[in-house]
Amino acid sequence: MSDDRFDETVSAIYEAALLPTLWPAVLSRLCEDLGFMGGLVTMRSEAAESWIYTPTMKSISMEFAAGGWPARNERMTRILQLNSCSFVQDFDLFTPEEWETSPLYREFLFPRGHGYGAGTLISTPGRTQIIVALERLLREGPVSAETIQRLDRLRPHMARALVLQEASQRQQAQTMLDSLSLAGLAAAIVSGSGRIVAANAEFETLDAQLPITARDQLLPSDAPVRLQLQTALADISPETVRSIAVPGTESADAFVLHVLPLRRNARDLAPLGAAILLASRVMRVGETTDSTRLLRTLYDLTRSEAKVALAILGGSSLREIAARDGLSYETVRSFAKSAYGKTGSDGQVELVRRLSILTAR
Repeated sequence: MSDDRFDETVSAIYEAALLPTLWPAVLSRLCEDLGFMGGLVTMRSEAAESWIYTPTMKSISMEFAAGGWPARNERMTRILQLNSCSFVQDFDLFTPEEWETSPLYREFLFPRGHGYGAGTLISTPGRTQIIVALERLLREGPVSAETIQRLDRLRPHMARALVLQEASQRQQAQTMLDSLSLAGLAAAIVSGSGRIVAANAEFETLDAQLPITARDQLLPSDAPVRLQLQTALADISPETVRSIAVPGTESADAFVLHVLPLRRNARDLAPLGAAILLASRVMRVGETTDSTRLLRTLYDLTRSEAKVALAILGGSSLREIAARDGLSYETVRSFAKSAYGKTGSDGQVELVRRLSILTAR
């Protein structure tokens, strides 16, 4: 790598610190210069894990995740254990015999023509562990000592840039949440497992209904709310905003918890976050001219499900609803059961209790 090329690469690295979407191009540049097939940056915290990768790594990265390999990644485990301040290659981590027999290599990497690579660990003050990994095709042979030396020339710049990026993103996320505070909105960023990445002061006052454990795990005190939140975070959809009715307590008011997916450019604010949780009072039934639309919006109910739910809230039995609307009892019962499931209720009494949030004066 010429001095001019080195300087250009360093400049690109620091540019990516401020514009994270440029990292795939930076990694592609390194791969082109140093003979790698592709590269990725893995960011890990106690809350979650996220990836940035070159286009050439997209397919294999998806297969890796789908196969459950992140939890069995011996290579990453050994990089973390070694905690080296330089790049390492496979035979710094494994003996030749371990390399040949490791399930990671034998079952995943070798069949796809991979097996050689280089990586390094970067730890941040925010307790995020960042691993930069570059992959070489098996037919290209092991990573040479010369290539490791060239990577180590760039490592201090990559470390500073990634630490700066992590700190900047953490501050941006907190600034966004604090801005929501000014609007009176309680908000938090959570990982897919329900761990708190960041939260504003208003959100922390909801501890009667949404307590946070010592390990930053959000653990709703109401069991149905806990199950609904776990389900929502396990299946985050870009098209869907989920809303969960959180019952009040003797000392705290009820509210609705909205689960907003973090996607695309929004992920740059909090790459380890899966969603923003927003707790707010909503317009109640009776304060709006379209109660059916309100329930449909909040709980993804169909029009028929919402009408049945509203009738139950009004005190009607299922047989009364069927007779009034000219429907069979089984049809109304089916709509009601679907509404129970979507609102986290186990029957009419529970439905009324949960949706009383929307009917209380």
